[in-house]
Amino acid sequence: MGKKEKWVATHRSAIEKLYEDVGNNSYKVFAVEDFPSGLVAPGLTKKSSGFAVATSGSATDGRDWIAVVPLRVDTSGSATSDST
Repeated sequence: MGKKEKWVATHRSAIEKLYEDVGNNSYKVFAVEDFPSGLVAPGLTKKSSGFAVATSGSATDGRDWIAVVPLRVDTSGSATSDST
């Protein structure tokens, strides 16, 4: 757990700016080139076409939440859809 806290503390200002850009209880989709650098591993950035960011909060707990979800296209063709 210590590593996660250290990482968040180190990147706190970038995370706060991202939260500000998205807004409270909202979501925004970023193209890779528009996503702030340094928030995700470079290897993940290379594999992604963009990022969806969602924010939420709890008035009871006084906490805000942010989720960063990489958007990746399956180029292997392994994903199939069943239209029946």
